[in-house]
This record gives sequence, C-alpha cells and structure tokens, in this order.
Amino acid sequence: MGNRTAAGVIVTAILVFGLAYYSPVETVDADPAIALIASQALIEHHTLRLDQYNGRIGLAYELETDYRVRRYYDVYYPNSLGVPILSAPAVWLANRAGFDMLDQRAEFAAQNLLSALCCTILFVLLFGICRLYLGGTQSLVIATSSMLGTSLISTSATGLWNSNYSLIFVCLALLHLVAREQSPVSSLCFPYLGTLLVLGVLCRPSTAILGVAILVYLLREQDRRIALGAAVALLAVGLAVAIPSIVPLPWMAGHYSPARLRFTHSLSLGLYGVLFSPSRGLFVFSPFLALVVAGSVRHLRSLWRDRIFLLCTIWILLHTLAVATNQGKWWGGHSFGPRMLIDVMPAFVVLTCLVWQRVERSESMTVRRMGVAAYLMLAAVAVAVNTGQGLFNPATKLWNISPDIDGDPELAMDWRYPQFLASARLLEARLDDYERRNLEDLRAELDPYVLGTPIFFDSADAIFLHWYNPEDGWRWTRGGSASVLLRLPQVEAHHLHTLEILAGSLGAQLVGVHVNGVPVAVLELTGFEPDWHLVAVPGDLLRSRAENNIELQVSDPSSTPGDSRQMGVALRRLRLAAISTDFPGVTYSEDAFFGEGFSPAEGEWRWTDGARAQIYYPVGPVTPENEYLLTIRARSLGEQRVHVSLNGVSIGHLALAGTDLASITKRFAGSRLLANQINRIELTLPDAVTPPNESRRLALALVSVRISPELPTSSPR
Repeated sequence: MGNRTAAGVIVTAILVFGLAYYSPVETVDADPAIALIASQALIEHHTLRLDQYNGRIGLAYELETDYRVRRYYDVYYPNSLGVPILSAPAVWLANRAGFDMLDQRAEFAAQNLLSALCCTILFVLLFGICRLYLGGTQSLVIATSSMLGTSLISTSATGLWNSNYSLIFVCLALLHLVAREQSPVSSLCFPYLGTLLVLGVLCRPSTAILGVAILVYLLREQDRRIALGAAVALLAVGLAVAIPSIVPLPWMAGHYSPARLRFTHSLSLGLYGVLFSPSRGLFVFSPFLALVVAGSVRHLRSLWRDRIFLLCTIWILLHTLAVATNQGKWWGGHSFGPRMLIDVMPAFVVLTCLVWQRVERSESMTVRRMGVAAYLMLAAVAVAVNTGQGLFNPATKLWNISPDIDGDPELAMDWRYPQFLASARLLEARLDDYERRNLEDLRAELDPYVLGTPIFFDSADAIFLHWYNPEDGWRWTRGGSASVLLRLPQVEAHHLHTLEILAGSLGAQLVGVHVNGVPVAVLELTGFEPDWHLVAVPGDLLRSRAENNIELQVSDPSSTPGDSRQMGVALRRLRLAAISTDFPGVTYSEDAFFGEGFSPAEGEWRWTDGARAQIYYPVGPVTPENEYLLTIRARSLGEQRVHVSLNGVSIGHLALAGTDLASITKRFAGSRLLANQINRIELTLPDAVTPPNESRRLALALVSVRISPELPTSSPR
C-alpha cells in the first residue's frame, strides 16, 4: 500500500471517528441503554443482576419496569450478553477515571466514544477486505462509500448497538475466509473462525445466519470430512429452526431462541419494506448497492464459481428473508433506514469488490467509466442520506415518534413523507394528514364523556388533535393550536359548566380557550411547572349528544435545543363539569378552585398561607333581588378575624375561634354575584401566624365553601 493510499485511509478513519463522535443525532437512550450498567454490575458484583442498583441516587432508570429489562424472579440484563461482557474493560477504565455508569451522562458519553471507535475499526477492516481484491484507490473508494453510505454509519454511530461489536467479528471472519481464497497456501483455522462466530452470535444472534452461509461454503471443501461435517451441522441447524416453529418449547424462549426466526409476516410486504420502501428500503437509502446487485446478475456465470460470492449471496438472501418475515419488527423500530439489514453490509462490500474485478477484466473502457461514474454518483447520494441526514438532522429521529412507527408500520411505505427528507414542516404535514385519515375511526370508537370525570393527557375518553405523543406525565400542544374533542351526553343549556385545566408551558404563553369556536377565556401560563386554571363555559355553547371541540390557541409556540417540535402548552389533565342551581359547593380537595394564598390540600382540609387567600367559585343563574348566603366550614389557628370580599366588593366580617370544625355564614345581596361566571371570593386574614417549626402563615384550615340562596322563613300562624 502506497504512502498516498495509507494517508487516505488514516484521514478517512479520522473523519469517520469525528462524524460518529460529534454527530448530534443519538440513540443512546434507546435499546443500547443499560448495557454499560450491566458491564459495571459484572465488574462490581460479578453478575448481570441489576436489582442491586434499584434506588441508587442518580440512577435514571426504573429497572423493574424499564422496557429494556425483562423481569424474571429478579432483574437481569436481558439482551445480548456480548455487549456488556466486551464493554467491561472500557467500563473498568472509565470507573478508574471517576466515571460511574449509573450517571446517565457518563453512560451516554461512554456509549458515544465506544460507538465512534467501533465505526473507525469497521472502516479499517472493510478497507482490508477490499485490499485483498483491488488496488488501494479502488479499495478506499468502496470502503468509504460502504461505511458512510449505509446503515454502518447511520446506525452504528448513534449508539452502542449490539451490531457494533458483532460486525467487527463478522469482518474479521470475512478477512480470514477471503485471504484463504486469495492465497492457496493459507489454511482454514477452525478455532479462530469458530471463536469469531461465537462472539458475533453472543453480541447479535442474527450473526448465526452467517454461520449457516459458512457451512454451505464448507460443503465444497476438497476434504470430504469437512464437507460431511458441514452437512451434518446444516441438518442440525435446520432442526433447531424448524422444531420451535412446529412445537413451541418454553425453554427455548429468549433472545437467542431459534423461534425468533419464525415467519409471521407477509413475505411480499416485508421484502418491499426492507428493500424499496421510502423510509426503510435498502436500495432507497443506499442506491449504489443496486448497481452491485445488477453487476452480480450480469456477471453471474463467472461469479457462480466463486465460493465467497456464494457465501455472501446466501447470507444476504437468508438474512433478508428472516428480517422480512420474522416475528420481530422488519422496520427496525425507532431507527433510521434499513437498520435490520446492517448485518449484511460487509457481504455487500465483498460483492462490490468481486463485481468491480469482473468489470475491470471483461468490460470496455466506456462501460467501466460509466459504471464508476454511476457508482460514485449514487454513493454520494447515499452518503448525503446516511451520514448527512442520518447523523445531523434531528428531524429524522422525530420521524419515528409522532405518529409512532411501531403503532403503524405502514407509515414507512408512504412516499409523500420519506424519513430521509424529514424536516419540521414535513413532519407537521405528515402528522396532520395522519390525524385526518384516522379521525373517523377515532370518532367511531369514542364513548360519551361523563361530565366531571378527569381527562388525563393520555386518556382514551377524548380525541387529541394537533398534539404530540404523550410523554412522562404530559402532552405538548403542536404548533399554534390544539384541540380536545369530547362526545357529550345531554347538556342543560341553562347550567354553567366549568373547565378545569392543569397545565404548564414552554416559556410564558397567552393561551386562548375556545369552546366550539367561541372564545371563553385567555390564560396566562408562566412556565413548565403546572398550575390549575378554571374557565367558565356557558351551557348554551355546548352541543348535546354530539362532538364538542375544546381548543387551546397558543401565543408563542417554540422549540428547545435538539428538539425541533413547536411546543406551547404541556397538558396534564382537564375536567368539564356542570354547575347546576343546587351546586354543593367547593371542597378543600378541588385544586382548580383555589388560587393565591392557599397551600396544597392535606388530610381533610386546606390551610391558608398568608394574609390573603382567593377562592374561585362558579355561579350559575342568579336572582339579583334575592339574598344569598356564603357558608365557610373551617377550623382556625386560634382566634381569627376574616374579612370577606366578593368580586372585589366587601360583604362583611366573620370570626372563628379554636380548632374545632365550625360553620360561619354571611348574608349578601344577590346583585353582588356574577351570573354564569367564575366569582372571586377573597379572604383577608390579619391574624394569620407562623407556628413553631412551620414556614407558612396559617389562619384557616378550610374544609368547604358554599354560596346558596337564602331560603324564605315560614310566616307564623
């Protein structure tokens, strides 16, 4: 290898490392997570049991419930064992340097470094394979194109997937086999080859398919004992795959079970999905590989005699069939492009070299130049897609989330919204279209809403339009407006209704609340921590036995660093309730009715905190000429004077003495009430005090408040 080629390899290797290490798109929090915690468990406790870390300060995972951890009698690391075992030396070094894998930042940083190193090693190994067939320049072109233009970079660079390690063992095995074919004096080292395959399977079970292809390769050995042994091994493999498919065996369930190869999907759908679909298709994301396939077909007669060609072809075909039809996800879950075909990328590298050799030997200069030009042009497109978009466009990661690809794999088939062209605008248009297509089905399944029932952010009792997917306790509005659709029962038009909203926001937001297109309130939200908001909804705005639209219009939707979503309101829950003429009042536990000056509910009451406290009280129809009664049931901290105002106007003084529960009543004119609106009761508490060992200024332990018309007294006979 010349100095120029060596320099090119070194520069490209550094480039690959830099791209992998500094790329902003990461999947370290997906399936690769927790593996390095398992490595630390091996180092510290000599076991893959993880339950000893439950409750540790700083641990970001609930190990007993985390989807990545399968629960048996205890908590064990359930995925491929090779990753935590092989990562243990690196984790040991990180621990000695003061980094704890229980700290998620350290875990993610270690994943990022290890994945970048794996990518660099893979590139060097691919170049080594190519160099056994071709010159330095051609080898550098093929290795670079294959590394930067396929899932080798768009998957391996984003996290420590189990394929990162397995591909290294696969490439070493191919190097050994190709070197043996290229040099008659080289012998086959079965212990070395077997060790590589065992390590590969330990990291990624699908590597076993390469083992099957190698057994087919060995059938043509001149030593008949080797060929016979390979035939017996192939028969054993066939039985290992067939028996669990016919007679399920419980003891064979698990990550390494042959039953994972059972065909449970449509072959045509799966093949189209993994090869040609716009968001998972191999030849869409890496179109230069289609030239390799075309070249293989054109030169099939001469290639057929090459045992390495047969090995790689059988390997690719078997693996593609397994991905297209097995009981796993052919679309690869939340991934970029054809992640599930990453295993066979080294086989495509070998096929590329074999085809390149045939083209150089048998095609005219014009055909060779046209072939090289087409390869370079399509490889440039693939690099732009897999390296450019896959590593540096965060929208490609969001493409999987909203809507969720795991809930509807058909999304991968839609040519209008391909993942490799993802952008904030495309994702918004895609989600709008998805919601429109599914709205009628959602409406048909929507049950009538029971007034007064809480509707949580992920409730099935409502339809959420223009919202992002639920997160850990909330759901963000999407763009400038978002709606909650409810199918209401019979509604009394003369009753007032209240809409209780518990929500936070991204920064300060003015949020207009509209009910069936009519504005009913403007809320001021100040930050992410949620607050209760109470909105009056006149009954005549609601539609009986029909769909009703509660819309939130957000003043300033925006995004956060690393997240291109346009978010405004983080909804926790809401509730729509009717306020009839016999409204029983407000009790201490109803958070939405208590404003400034009240502590959270505790026990059977809610303490005031400070010299002033506000209660929001909904009132339906009012008879202004009638007298009304304000009744407060409460305990007090010693003797307490209470000055009461209603909607900013004083209605008099009350007094409480002692800790016994008491009811105090104040009469006032009905003209002071705002009909069919939220009325504000303000309590002024000049005698509030701060007891020992208490930071609050306490006065009243309020149990309930009620406003009711004064009943007429009976006249004496």
